[in-house]
Amino acid sequence: MSSHVLIPDTQVKPGVKLDHLLWAAKFIKDVKPDKVIIIGDWWDMPSLSSWSKKREAEGQRYKKDIDAGMEAMELFMRHRPKLTEYHFCFGNHENRIDRYVDDFPNMEGHMSTRDCDVESFGIKAHSFLKPVKLDGVKYSHYFYNANSGRPFASARLMVKATHESCTAGHLQTKDDWMDHMPDSDRYVRGLIAGAFYLHDEDYKGPQGNNHWRGIIHKTNVRRGMYDLREVSLHSLRAEYA
Repeated sequence: MSSHVLIPDTQVKPGVKLDHLLWAAKFIKDVKPDKVIIIGDWWDMPSLSSWSKKREAEGQRYKKDIDAGMEAMELFMRHRPKLTEYHFCFGNHENRIDRYVDDFPNMEGHMSTRDCDVESFGIKAHSFLKPVKLDGVKYSHYFYNANSGRPFASARLMVKATHESCTAGHLQTKDDWMDHMPDSDRYVRGLIAGAFYLHDEDYKGPQGNNHWRGIIHKTNVRRGMYDLREVSLHSLRAEYA
């Protein structure tokens, strides 16, 4: 049986605190999982946000966004266990880069998701919304309704639609659902965990930042089932700060 550690969305951008990434790295060094899955939106990329009133991607703001994520990754990967496999599922925030180039073709060749160079750290990269299946669990930044293209809003809906064990990020929540497949002895499990950062997001307002934040440790992973351990930011701080 295998063990996995899930790193939810970190939303790294210039100026935010990164202490929690070092705490997570120490946790991983202690538990020595077989696989670590970074579920995407490691980079926040505020310079390309559609919410911004100005587009300044051509200048230093874009480079600072990229550099912030790369420096955070270097900190996180500095003490990685030798036998642990690392995977990175690109998220919609990293995908902002490709969308920007689609809108402004003159930027082709000057900016790309390749700038988020996770492979230079020995991490296996997986394209945005292309699931990777590990020990029977499918991982993707999010799973979506094939008719609307919208992300499933709950782990229950995700499992009901896919009939497979799936784990996603994207939503600032922690939601877990287990179901039994009809006419089968097979169980499937859905999990959404989309927040692992110390800062608050301004766009969520004064009432929107009070959500669960942390990482996930899965043990006895086999054929899509696993034992689930939640490791909150508070627990990581108490143990490793």
